[in-house]
Amino acid sequence: MVRIVFDKEKPLNSSDEYLLSQYFSQLDQFKDASVSNKKVQDYISRGMDKMQQEGIFYDAELSVDTNTNTITVKPTSRMNFRIGATTDLKQEFCYNTANPFGKGGTFEFNVEMDLKSVIGKLQYSDKTGNTIMGTRTTEKSSYKIKEGFNIDTSSLSWLWKKNRHSFVIKTSDRSVGVDPSNHRKDHLASTGSSYLLSLQHDFSFKKVFGAYQHFGQINSELALPYLSTFSFLKSRINFHQLLDLPFRMKLFFSHSMGGIYKIGNNNTLTPVPDRFFNGHSFVLEGFRDNSLVGSRGGSPYMGSDLFYTSRISLLKSIRDEAYVLGFYSFGNATMDYNSCTSGCGISKSAFEDLFNPKSIRSSIGAGIVFPTNMGLLQFYFVKPLTHFKKDKLNAFGFHATFSM
Repeated sequence: MVRIVFDKEKPLNSSDEYLLSQYFSQLDQFKDASVSNKKVQDYISRGMDKMQQEGIFYDAELSVDTNTNTITVKPTSRMNFRIGATTDLKQEFCYNTANPFGKGGTFEFNVEMDLKSVIGKLQYSDKTGNTIMGTRTTEKSSYKIKEGFNIDTSSLSWLWKKNRHSFVIKTSDRSVGVDPSNHRKDHLASTGSSYLLSLQHDFSFKKVFGAYQHFGQINSELALPYLSTFSFLKSRINFHQLLDLPFRMKLFFSHSMGGIYKIGNNNTLTPVPDRFFNGHSFVLEGFRDNSLVGSRGGSPYMGSDLFYTSRISLLKSIRDEAYVLGFYSFGNATMDYNSCTSGCGISKSAFEDLFNPKSIRSSIGAGIVFPTNMGLLQFYFVKPLTHFKKDKLNAFGFHATFSM
């Protein structure tokens, strides 16, 4: 009879009875088979995959003993550390532990910091993906104190998943201020405190048709009337297309757009924490994080109520799966300064500003991507082609993520 045992030197934090009943409950069908039988090995492999997906371990190896007809499961990792760094001096430290309570799931502690912000997060996810998460954020929208906002946010969220759908209930308390030396009127008009109770829905999709595939995500958030300072419906769509070409080349299209639909608010401006910001809600290479000026001009670091971006990239594979790439990006973002005193919606003038050909920002660049066993390295040089005078520009990009 085939036997499965679990290594005791690195315990899985679950009883053998639980693991066998949850992941290998039909092992008896192989009582007359050998551990070298392919059907047995396929069955064990499926059970191991499920254990990994449900957070019993991050990685494990099998030891097969044909003399005793026994397979030993030995976890090689129940903990995971991730360290990351980017061009804007952002650093990330993330610690994960699998199976903290013996029933699958993961616990995560995450800290992100740079010269502008500190973000702390604690979360627990069960084996089905249901998650409770607490977050504390202190953020400056600019390195220079006089230029941007100081944003403090505390939030508590509950997330649950069903297939490609995820649902979130989120409550948060936010305050926005500026340095006393900042006298910009549009910045001062956006300061103050706000609270939010919202419902969110995410849908992800992916389709593959031979050498062509497309994938993406649709996100929607409803800030509940009377239970939020500012009620709105906020949507964002990310859509990507990848086409394999001859000569180890790939053509990649990436599109993103979003908008905030006001619901019966007399307030003119959306609260700063709910706006879209480049580098967070969307990426437009060559423009410093948070800094994109609205189509009507004004000050940088204001964020936006509407945006769209597109990027076309050509990638050429070189040795060891690294890629050289060239890309062209364009897009725009704008604020909706019209109040919603007589109903709901997005103003016509905001749409006109967003799609005004004279307001389009664009950039061109080239770089190299290095996937490694420990993570991903990406370097690129970028040249903004069209931009506003007050936009804050970047000429070089760097992203690195390492796991161990």
